[in-house]
Amino acid sequence: TEEDIQKILSVPDIKEYNIAYDIDQSFMVKNLDKLTDIGKKYYINKVYYDEKTDSYIDATDYSIRILLLENDSFNKYIKENNINPKKVGNKGILVDTVTYEDNKKTIVNRLTNYKVGEEIKGLLADKEFKIQISNILDKQPKGYEGYNNIFLILNKEYYQDLNPIVSTITLKTDDADKLEDNLEKLNLELHISNISKIAKEFKSIILIYSIFLYGFITVITLIGITNIFNTITTNMTLRQKEFATLKSIGVTKKEF
Repeated sequence: TEEDIQKILSVPDIKEYNIAYDIDQSFMVKNLDKLTDIGKKYYINKVYYDEKTDSYIDATDYSIRILLLENDSFNKYIKENNINPKKVGNKGILVDTVTYEDNKKTIVNRLTNYKVGEEIKGLLADKEFKIQISNILDKQPKGYEGYNNIFLILNKEYYQDLNPIVSTITLKTDDADKLEDNLEKLNLELHISNISKIAKEFKSIILIYSIFLYGFITVITLIGITNIFNTITTNMTLRQKEFATLKSIGVTKKEF
């Protein structure tokens, strides 16, 4: 609720925040021609996979996720992307990229072929909904980085009638652990993801693996060096009589 949001934002040491809202309806679009080849393979086929026939069913529509940003959060988002607020207004910002690795290269492809100025038309709660695209970006809002969805970003101020539901609140602070403790003390039904803690745990895991890996390499190297030394020493010992014979027939030190 808005009351809960205010409680969260009143917690000390919050330097910056972003609030995103979802809606409880799906925005279904029937124009499949607006999907790129990547979009059809990556987006549609996965949704319409039929386990019984082990095949993909021809889709007739696809969903676009509508994401509403609180006014200040929306303005921060468009400012970060160098967009003039006057050109956006109640229009939508389309984010339709998918990012993946291919042969150690990061590939970014679009899922649709919409252009700036075009309208996206579809059904929202069985009612026609259309909106003009003001900008097309490849950068998701804070809290949604890495999501390979088709997003339609709107300013919540213009779309209160869509009954927005709080989805994600992203907070920035200098002491993430302290902030997490303060949020838990609010006794609200929150799912808290402490990115700083996750990063530390991930680094710890990498450190443990690195110690094990380099330790293993060091042990194998030492074993190898020891084996070489032992082989040469043993070989020299076993050939003492041969070396003595060579010396007895006049082989010089240089020749030896």
